[in-house]
Amino acid sequence: MLFSKHLSEKLKILAENRILTLCCVVMAVVSVMNHYELKEARTYQRTIIVPMKVTDKMNFQGNDADDSYFRQAATHIASLAFTYSPVSARSNFNDILGIYDPELYDKGKKELSMLLEKIEVARICSVYYPYKFNIDRKAETIEMSGLRRLIAEDGSMPENMQKTYVISFHMADGKFLLRGIDEKAPTQQGVQQAFKPLK
Repeated sequence: MLFSKHLSEKLKILAENRILTLCCVVMAVVSVMNHYELKEARTYQRTIIVPMKVTDKMNFQGNDADDSYFRQAATHIASLAFTYSPVSARSNFNDILGIYDPELYDKGKKELSMLLEKIEVARICSVYYPYKFNIDRKAETIEMSGLRRLIAEDGSMPENMQKTYVISFHMADGKFLLRGIDEKAPTQQGVQQAFKPLK
């Protein structure tokens, strides 16, 4: 009788140990699942940043936006990149770096630093008036045409002509990321049309 009582107590303890082991395993599995779900939830968080001066209604759908958003983003970038004085250029370029794609940040910083040195040495002011935008969502580019004026310290205008720039961008989680700004070389026909005298 004593022996069977001892065996039944030992079986109870073994059963309790199995239950405790099962509870520990379940808690470990839930903890691991919770970790991965939190990690996944962080990737779905989105911050939508729009240009500073929003004047039109805008629609966003996933990683796409309407033309109004892209036009305003391009106008904002153009005002920072091409409308400056030797005093304001540094601040403008720092703002541009704030919307640069993190993958290309170092390249953009290097290019803007070189341009900044030239601006500060030459003491040149620049103004750009964009008037035409062509948005290509598949290529992730915005082609922007406008009039660019460079004004020297003595008041002369070393440049006063039509310029076309191509803004490369990427939309990531609803956020506009700048990938680069390139000047489009004018075609021969485009140069002739730009300087064609009025009749």
